[in-house]
Amino acid sequence: GYQLDVNTEYLYFNGAVCNNWDEATDMEVRIFWELNAGGGGADDSVFFDLKSWYKGATEDTTKYQTSTEGELVNNDGQYTAYMITFTLDYDLVANVIQVGDVLSFRLNLNTASSDVDNVVLNYVYFSYKTKVPQPTTY
Repeated sequence: GYQLDVNTEYLYFNGAVCNNWDEATDMEVRIFWELNAGGGGADDSVFFDLKSWYKGATEDTTKYQTSTEGELVNNDGQYTAYMITFTLDYDLVANVIQVGDVLSFRLNLNTASSDVDNVVLNYVYFSYKTKVPQPTTY
């Protein structure tokens, strides 16, 4: 896993949009993570920020999207596991995602909004719906 316990720590990863994408649905980034310190209160939460940059081979402008997602962890114990899904809007005005785009991602723990500031990321993946069934591996 990868520990995040400071707002300035980032996890970088990437993906690509192949020609099998259905070109009609949003894409997802899923993160599987766990608490590295137990929640202290009944309403404790954890928030992550995801920034994505992307462009195709012949484009001269880098497009981007930013989103924040959170999870209510209450007073759950250390090593309790969770999953959060970020959605990338494929037809966002002026930032449309297209076949052939290469994406770069930056994920960080939003410590300003989170009650628990110590997590471990176990797995991250980028996915989208395809025109025909594809084997899925996790």
